Amino acid sequence: MGIILCKDKDGRWREYSSVRFE
Repeated sequence: MGIILCKDKDGRWREYSSVRFE
């Protein structure tokens, strides 16, 4: 389990737990 960074619609980086993408 780790952290994934994704840009949102405003171009800001958001942190998500990788468990949400499994």
